[in-house]
Amino acid sequence: MIDSAVKDFWEEQHKKAFCSYKAARLQELIRSMRLEPLEDKTVLCVGVGDGKQVQDVVEAGAKAVHAADISEHALANVSHIVHGAYLFPHFDTMPSDIFDVAISHLVIQHINNESLIHHLTNIIRALTPAGTLYLQSAFSLVGKEDFLDSFITGDMMKSGSVYRSRKFVELLITECNGVVIREPAVQHFTDRQDKIAWHKFNVQRVENI
Repeated sequence: MIDSAVKDFWEEQHKKAFCSYKAARLQELIRSMRLEPLEDKTVLCVGVGDGKQVQDVVEAGAKAVHAADISEHALANVSHIVHGAYLFPHFDTMPSDIFDVAISHLVIQHINNESLIHHLTNIIRALTPAGTLYLQSAFSLVGKEDFLDSFITGDMMKSGSVYRSRKFVELLITECNGVVIREPAVQHFTDRQDKIAWHKFNVQRVENI
C-alpha cells in the first residue's frame, strides 16, 4: 500500500526535534475549510505534522481528540494529548460511528490511490451519523493529475505532488460510501510556481443524507 521507503522518510522527519512539516493551524482551517465549532466534539486529526494543529483542537474545547499518521514518531509526539492514535495503514482499527469531525489536510497528495481508498473508507466509516470529514486535495492547473498507481513514485508521495481532479476525488468518495455535501471551496496561490490549487471537500456518509 505505502512503499517502505516512503514510511521511512516520514519516520525520519518526525524523529527530528522540530518537524519541518507543519500542520495547518486551527484558525486557517476555520477560514479556508469552513470548519465547524469543535467544542464538545470528538475530533480526528489526520497527518499531525508538528503537532500544533492537534494542540489547537484540544484548546478549542473538543471533547476528545484522536490522531492518525503514517509515522509512529508523529503519533508518539502527540500521545500525551490524544485519546486514541491510529497508524496508517491500519486505519481499519478505528471504531465506527465515533468522530463528529475528521480533518485531513495536506495529506492525500502524499499517498497513492490504493492508500487513499483505505484512508477514505475507514475515516468515513468512523464518522458519526452527523459527522463531517473536512478533506483537502491538491489539483493541477495544467492537467498533470489523476495518475494511475503504476505512475505514482515515491518521490511524488514524499513531495506531495500526487494531484487529483475534483471529479476523480468525488468518484473515490462515492466508492468509499461518502458524499460531498456542499460545493467544494477552491484555494488558489499567487506565489506557487508549480501551477497547483486546492479543493476543500466537506464529506459525510452517504446513508446520512
